[in-house]
Amino acid sequence: MGKTDFYIFLNNFFSNGNLVSNNLKCPTSSAAEIPEGIGYKIPAENNSYTKVCIEKAVEEEDKYKRVVSFRSDGWVNNKKQTTHFQVVVGTDAIPDQLRYAVSSNDSGSLYFHGGVEVTGDIKSAANIHVSKKAYSGWDYNPSWHDSVALKLNPTIGSISSKIIFSESTSKLFYYNQSLSHTSSGPNRGIIYSPTVNNTFSISNHTQIKSLLTKSEKLNVLSKVLTEDVVDVESEVEKIYYENKYTSTLKGANITGHSSNLNKSKESVTLIYNDCISYSNNKPYSCVKYGLGETQLNIKSLNTAEIQGTYYINGNVNIENVNLKSNAILYVNGDVNIRFSTLTELKKDSSLIIFASGSIFIANISEYSNTPSTIKGFFYSQNDMTLYGVGSNIKIIGGIASKNLYLTALRGNVSNNNFKVNETTQLNSDSRLQIIYDENIIKQYTDFRRDEKEEFITQLNEPEVIKRY
Repeated sequence: MGKTDFYIFLNNFFSNGNLVSNNLKCPTSSAAEIPEGIGYKIPAENNSYTKVCIEKAVEEEDKYKRVVSFRSDGWVNNKKQTTHFQVVVGTDAIPDQLRYAVSSNDSGSLYFHGGVEVTGDIKSAANIHVSKKAYSGWDYNPSWHDSVALKLNPTIGSISSKIIFSESTSKLFYYNQSLSHTSSGPNRGIIYSPTVNNTFSISNHTQIKSLLTKSEKLNVLSKVLTEDVVDVESEVEKIYYENKYTSTLKGANITGHSSNLNKSKESVTLIYNDCISYSNNKPYSCVKYGLGETQLNIKSLNTAEIQGTYYINGNVNIENVNLKSNAILYVNGDVNIRFSTLTELKKDSSLIIFASGSIFIANISEYSNTPSTIKGFFYSQNDMTLYGVGSNIKIIGGIASKNLYLTALRGNVSNNNFKVNETTQLNSDSRLQIIYDENIIKQYTDFRRDEKEEFITQLNEPEVIKRY
C-alpha cells in the first residue's frame, strides 16, 4: 500500500478502541490475570501455556513505526511469570540496502581481514570470510600483518547485533594465517581456498561467536531477502534524458575550492561527457559510453567543498584533498578516494554515494591517530574495498556492495611500521569502523524527495528493544 495509507493503517490498528474491540488490549492492572478471550494463548506441554496481550503502542520518531509494549504471562505448574517487551514494528519505507551497517548484494560475499569493527547488523548475500590477518598494499600483492578478528557491536537500543545470511546453506570461513595470492591473470588477487582453517555453518552460533573479537551479544540467522540492487545507470540516464536542469557541467576537473560543486543542498547537477551516438535524435548511448572516463576529478592539497545532488556519467576520482561534503552522488562508473581526509561540510551533513562500478577507498587520514569521521552511505553495484591499516576512517552510516573487502588493524601505526601486538589491538580502537546510523536514512530522504507516492512492500523484522 502507499505510505499515506500505511500510516493511517498503523494509527487505526493500534488505536485503543480497536485494540479493545479486537480483544488485544491488556487489563488495566498488570496484576490482574489476562481473561479468556483476550490476547493470544500459546499452548505448551503439560498444560503449560503463555498468554500475550498489548499494553500500548507509541509512535516512534519515524512515522511508519510503532513501539509496541507487549505483556506475556507464562504459566507453568500453576505459577505465573510475567514479562514485558517493547518491540519496534513497522517499516522504514527505504531501500533495503540502507538497513544494515555492512551488506553484500547480488550473490556477493563479505570479507573481513583483521580488526575491523562494525556496530550494527551485517547481511551477506552469500558467504562470510573472516581472517585474523590484515593486509596492506594491493590485494594482488599484499603484505600481511598480525591482527585480531572482526568485532561486532549492537547499535544503541538493540539487545544484540545480527549476522544475517540470505541462504541457510551459506557458511562462515575462518583463517588465522596469511593467505596466498596470484599477481597476474584475470583472477589476480587473494586466494581464499584451500588455505581455509575452519568452516562453520550458520547453525554453529557458539563457534562463530567465539571466533569474533568480544562479540558475545550476537545472533546468527538466515532469512529470505528481497532483491536490493540499485540500478544507478538508470538513475543517471533518467536525469540525462530529462535534461531539464540548468546547472550542468560537461566534465569537471576541480583542483581546489570550486563554486561549481559547493551549491545549495537542494541543487541538482548533471556532469557528463559529449554524446557519441544518437538514435532518433536521442543520445541513447551517452551514459554507456561514459564508463571508463573520469568525469569528476577533485584533486588538490587544499580544501574542496561539495554540496547538493550530482548525477555523474563517468568515473569519480578524489585524491590528495581535504574534502568537506554534504552531498549525494549517483555515479555511472567507478569511485576512487585516496590520500585524503573526509569531513562534514557543516553539522549533520553527509556524503552518500551510489555507484554502478567499483568503489575503492584507501590512504584516508593515513598514519593519523585521529580518524576521518564521515556520516554517509556508500553503495556499489560492483565490488568495494576499504583499507584501515595505514588509513584511519570511521563511517557513521553504512556500506553495501556486491563483494565487499574490508581490512584493518587496531591501534596506532606509523609509516612502514604495522607491528601492533594482539593484546594492544584487543584494547584499541579499530582503524576502520562502520557504525550504523538510521539518521542517515532521514538525510537520504531529505535529499531525494519522492516525486510520487512510494509504495510499501514489506515490513521490517520486529526488533525487541527492551525486556523487563
